[in-house]
Amino acid sequence: MIQTLDIDLEVKFNEIDQNLLNDLKKMQPHGQENQKPIFCTVDVRDSGSSRLVGKDLEHIKLDLIDDSTDAVMSAIAFGMHRFGDHIISGKPFDICYTIEENTYNNVTSIQLLIKDIRINKE
Repeated sequence: MIQTLDIDLEVKFNEIDQNLLNDLKKMQPHGQENQKPIFCTVDVRDSGSSRLVGKDLEHIKLDLIDDSTDAVMSAIAFGMHRFGDHIISGKPFDICYTIEENTYNNVTSIQLLIKDIRINKE
């Protein structure tokens, strides 16, 4: 069996802002009958600062550039260290994700929670 994800909408990074996050909050609470929307963006690449994180370096903390708009978004990909070499190479790839609000050191920002990565065929 091949696991699949239902993607709700393809978006560009420049379309992701506080207004969109506020609209997504109106859809809460999320659960079994009301899943969080899953978005995708194609042809993103590492801005040069992505790195492996976690006790066993199993996660990737990313700063990604959407090639179509040059907009940058922060993201986290839990358990996806296997994609690290491709990401750090600077080659494009596609992502699907949920949009989250992240608070760190009393600073709140928008962060993408990556659900899957697709390496582009060259």
